[in-house]
Amino acid sequence: MRERVSDIMGGKVLPLPSDQLREAEARVDAKRSIKFILEVLEDYGEVPLELREKISATEDIHALEAMFTLARKAESIEDFQAKLEEMKCCM
Repeated sequence: MRERVSDIMGGKVLPLPSDQLREAEARVDAKRSIKFILEVLEDYGEVPLELREKISATEDIHALEAMFTLARKAESIEDFQAKLEEMKCCM
């Protein structure tokens, strides 16, 4: 891939500034975390649209990590929602 980009750019590879790279990595980490949370919850059944949207709108990686832990320990989607409400996480 890098070689193809290099060929297109005439042999030049332009690095992203470090702050842009960190932001891009954070977005990727958040999207990956959201995917994992939803996958765990889907094991319990259909995730309500409102809950899915709430999780998907979360950008804070620490909140997403807490949600993932809750999802793994929950006994149902309802249990997850109740514990999430107790934490006031991302609400």
